[in-house]
Amino acid sequence: MKVISPFFTFVFILSFHTLFAGGWFDNIIDILVQGNGFADKTQVYFRSGATAGWDSQYDAFKLPSNPGQPTLFTRIDGDNHLISINGHPLLTQPTSVVMGLMPGANGNFTFTADSLHTFDPGDIILLQDLKLDVVHNFTSDPTYTFSSNVNDSIHRFLLHFLPAPIFTHTDFQCDSSGGLISADLWQYDLDTVHTYFWDSVTIENQGTELFNAANLSGAYWFSI
Repeated sequence: MKVISPFFTFVFILSFHTLFAGGWFDNIIDILVQGNGFADKTQVYFRSGATAGWDSQYDAFKLPSNPGQPTLFTRIDGDNHLISINGHPLLTQPTSVVMGLMPGANGNFTFTADSLHTFDPGDIILLQDLKLDVVHNFTSDPTYTFSSNVNDSIHRFLLHFLPAPIFTHTDFQCDSSGGLISADLWQYDLDTVHTYFWDSVTIENQGTELFNAANLSGAYWFSI
């Protein structure tokens, strides 16, 4: 008889639901905007020591681009400056960041998200276009093309960072039951219309399905 630490396979499916009832960096995303023959970039990252507010050692101001050229930036709550580099605490809970664009001139533009490989494979990064009421998943498609004009709100976009669910398990005797898996699954309301949550979770042990459930959010414990 021995105590074992079981090997499990977790299969997650994230669903997007539209509701009609009302080294130095840990994780980093570089977003490039291109249009009218010009380009600009902004950066958001997550690391220990940074806060959601202004940190002189972790954040950087942004200077506007030359006339006629796009300026891409983010915002920090309670601060009116344009932000070029925006540091946040470790990604342990859903986090939203205002991303602004001053296009400089009317035209078609493309966002390209880079360095996504620095995030956990289960993390989800969403771009919300408030003008078009579109939510784009950067995790599955790192580009987003749109038209913009100088009269658009400069705070047209939101970035949503959704961390992977957290699973833990207890050791148990190989000839008995008594194992326990705990899961922390989030549900995130982007606004009154758009909600994300885990549509289904499957827990397998060496190919044998132990648990399957749908439409989950919150804390769960699974006995094995």
